[in-house]
Amino acid sequence: MDYISGEDSVQGVRAALQSLPEDFDSTYEDLLQRVFAQSERSVKRAERLISWISCTTRSLTVKEIQTALAIKPDDTYLKEEALPDIDI
Repeated sequence: MDYISGEDSVQGVRAALQSLPEDFDSTYEDLLQRVFAQSERSVKRAERLISWISCTTRSLTVKEIQTALAIKPDDTYLKEEALPDIDI
């Protein structure tokens, strides 16, 4: 999405879409490079998210992803204030 989100015209979006990697492996490699270029906290969150997504047998809702990312190994209940804000 970084390819596209920086564009401000239909022509720019089309050009960005044409420059996307063509195969899954290249797309995944590009995604991981962008993830690991972020802060350590963002990398850890991305790793947890990828784990949840890769282990599920169905698509997760945004609320389910928020809940999964909010729960820590030692938690005994869901702390509402730990839910990631989808607008951040």
